Order: sequence, then C-alpha cells, then structure tokens
Amino acid sequence: FLIGTTDFGVQADSSRFEIVKRDGRLLLTLEINCSNSICKQLSKEEKWDWILYPPMFYVRRYPVTEMPGDHGMIVKFSASDYDRHDIALYLDSHNDVNNVTIKIQKDRIEVVGNVTIDGADIHDERLQIRWMK
Repeated sequence: FLIGTTDFGVQADSSRFEIVKRDGRLLLTLEINCSNSICKQLSKEEKWDWILYPPMFYVRRYPVTEMPGDHGMIVKFSASDYDRHDIALYLDSHNDVNNVTIKIQKDRIEVVGNVTIDGADIHDERLQIRWMK
C-alpha cells in the first residue's frame, strides 16, 4: 500500500472484497486497510507524525456489469463516479482520489490512482495498492 514512495503495507485480515447481487445489480465493495504495525512505525517519522489511524482505501456498493472471470476484470472510474459513489482514501479524514483503476484477479487485487490528502501538503500523490488474497 504505497502513497507516493511510503509503503504502509496491507492488513489482509481486516481488508475485504466482495461483489454481491442486490435489486438485480452487481455491487462491488472493496476495503483495503494498511498494516497497523507499519503505520505505528511511520507515525514516528516527521512526514507522517500526524496520522492517528492506518490509511484505508475503499469503494462501497459500486455497480459493475459482471463478475470477475478466469481472466479477471478491470474497473475504471469516470470523473463523475467519485461524486456519485463512495470511493476514497481514509487517512484521518475522507480524502479524494482520482484516475483510479482496479484490476481484480483470482489471487490479487491491484489499485492505482492519485490521492490528495486534506490538511497535509500532499496533492495528487500516486496511490498504488497490491493485495494478495
């Protein structure tokens, strides 16, 4: 779980991925949490000394057209999706993301995009996440 060049790790046991069918629609929920232990270490560094909780990237109840098959699936968000759906990076507040693409495969999920962190001097920083399921 990278924000810029800082590696926060992934807390796999508290992260989740699911696609459920509700009211005839397939809805994607993805929550990837950073490692608690790595975050505690990073909070001792000047750049991250203000963080109280590990970062979490999330997408909640986003409509998709299909289940991931043998070849996986790619989810790309349009500019209007960020305003209409629950897609963000939580890091002591809900921070805007953009240009996000999610690649879902049988054994892993990869997320790439950009994030601006409110209240910090972090603007349009690269966000990269790789979660091995």
